[in-house]
Amino acid sequence: MDKIDKFTHEKLSEIKAKIDALVERVANAASGADHMSEEDRNAATAEAKELGDSFLHIEKFANLNYLGFHKILKKHDKQLPATPCKRFYITRLHQQRWIQQDYSQLFVNLSKVHSMLRGETGLRAKGLSVVNSGVASTTQLYWVRVENISKIKHFVLQHLP
Repeated sequence: MDKIDKFTHEKLSEIKAKIDALVERVANAASGADHMSEEDRNAATAEAKELGDSFLHIEKFANLNYLGFHKILKKHDKQLPATPCKRFYITRLHQQRWIQQDYSQLFVNLSKVHSMLRGETGLRAKGLSVVNSGVASTTQLYWVRVENISKIKHFVLQHLP
């Protein structure tokens, strides 16, 4: 468990640092300090997509390991009922950083990057909410599996503010 915790923490720290650097670079270009050519814009968009994909790979790795630990412990307790250990290790597993931390800020920063790269300005690009001013809208509800939530967030943030 400690190896997985260390590995995921290192990789997520790298991804977070790259996203922060990308946010700063795109924000400087959007504010007019630097001019961003179309080639640079496409490269930044590709980099943002790649960083989001990297995060999804790390999340999948962590989820598979979590599921694997559960299955191994369940099998152990089934085969050796006199020495159950699942409760102890599951408690320890839930204390790991890769289980406890909330990584939604990574998606927020990636969303800001995509929004700035699309040239959106105003309230939405600054992270402020826009109040619905009498505009008719419809809402669709979809059932999403828990393991697919991050994938959907990543896909949506690339296309919506």
